[in-house]
Amino acid sequence: MYIGAGLALAGAAILYGSLSLLGYVVLFLLATHAFVVFYEEPTLMRLFLLNPLAAARGSPAPYAPGRYTPSWRLTMPKYVIEREIPGAGKLSPKELKAISQTSAE
Repeated sequence: MYIGAGLALAGAAILYGSLSLLGYVVLFLLATHAFVVFYEEPTLMRLFLLNPLAAARGSPAPYAPGRYTPSWRLTMPKYVIEREIPGAGKLSPKELKAISQTSAE
């Protein structure tokens, strides 16, 4: 959004040939950059409890424990376990269930 507004202002400065408007564009972009870096990013980090060190390391779980956990983090991941079972097509439902229980343990 900020970049779009800056580009619109820059386009107007070029269209009208206004150096003062171009100076305003530079000030606008610097001010919005400072706003994003010093206010928005820390606020979002605090809101979602993001641990920047873990995220920088590429950790699969960059979220630190805290009072708020996003709902999508509460769902259990699902895994598919593939293995070769000779004659699996001939097994009864009871036998298949027993085999699947050993996978879950």
